[in-house]
Amino acid sequence: MSVFIPVEGLLNLEQSNKWNEAITLLHNYWLTDLSNSRTACRLIAECWYVLSDWGLYAEEDMSFDFIKKIMIYTTRYGLGHYKDVDFLWTVGYMISLFPYLFHNEQQETADALWQSKGKALLKKPQKWIPIIRSQTYSISAPKKVLLKNIGQKERV
Repeated sequence: MSVFIPVEGLLNLEQSNKWNEAITLLHNYWLTDLSNSRTACRLIAECWYVLSDWGLYAEEDMSFDFIKKIMIYTTRYGLGHYKDVDFLWTVGYMISLFPYLFHNEQQETADALWQSKGKALLKKPQKWIPIIRSQTYSISAPKKVLLKNIGQKERV
């Protein structure tokens, strides 16, 4: 299953570098069904993509602050309403990389707090899905440790 939902006309806007129109399309699409976490995730990702590389994608009629406002609102709504693994992991990843994009706070500690929140979101799905824990262990753990954690015996 893909995390990002297909939205008619979106790919053409992205390929034409019409980012304002793409974000507006996604925002309006999400507003028609606020219960759809996949649409919210797609909107947040689109905003994040443009904001994280602003110098490359900015157009004259685009507003960094407006796009950031949409992303912050959608993210906070999502964190309060959605509990699915794809949403939490994807948004957690984006927050952990660029925490300053997800808040407008002036405190020096705000970036660190949001980065910590992003990392916590990345860990939540691992607690819910045992196979993710197993895969995480397999990356860095010796074979005996991995087999012990997933309840299997080592084969000789």
